[in-house]
Amino acid sequence: MLLIFDLDDTLIPTSKEITPKKLDSALKKMIDAGLKINFEEGKKRIHQLNEKAHRSKQAIEYLVLECGGDETHREIGLKALEDKLLDFNVTPQKELNEFLRVLRKEYPLAIVTGGSKQVQEEKIDLYKIDRELFREIIVEDWGEKERAYIQLKERFGSFLVVGDRIANDLSGAKKLGGITIHIRQGRGLLEPKNHPDVDYEIETIKELTRVLERV
Repeated sequence: MLLIFDLDDTLIPTSKEITPKKLDSALKKMIDAGLKINFEEGKKRIHQLNEKAHRSKQAIEYLVLECGGDETHREIGLKALEDKLLDFNVTPQKELNEFLRVLRKEYPLAIVTGGSKQVQEEKIDLYKIDRELFREIIVEDWGEKERAYIQLKERFGSFLVVGDRIANDLSGAKKLGGITIHIRQGRGLLEPKNHPDVDYEIETIKELTRVLERV
């Protein structure tokens, strides 16, 4: 059975370590372009909006609307989310690599993530995730993961998916007959419990071990 992992808020703490810095950078650029809000007030508000948003893109769009901004401000903010991760200090995932090495002894592993290929590849390297642990690393457009699941199912047969966002990460897998595991961290904390597209729930990636004992 192939084990497929989402990246953001599943293998790495994106919402905790990367998103806040990305939003601050986007805010500064929008203010420089004339968005009518001071930085400290805007910073507080954009992080409040982000706490309830399913994507950081939404927080930017909501703030632009609240401040009476226009499409130019929106485009500047969204483009800033794709900037290179040049000076980000994050926590290397040494223990994660060790955990995945143990899993790989029994299962083939893959990553299927969504978004900008450049940014997602940078995150993998920034967190020093060992690429050699994975048979496939696929970056799809947002909301298009089912296409990757179909390809991987054809190659590997039965599969299991771990992800934090049900609609984006798990629903397509469930439809294709995969086993779905919802990890309740990061954006996953916003998701409902007992969803019909979720077979198992975990709170940390290491809890995956107890699920594998049951499937």
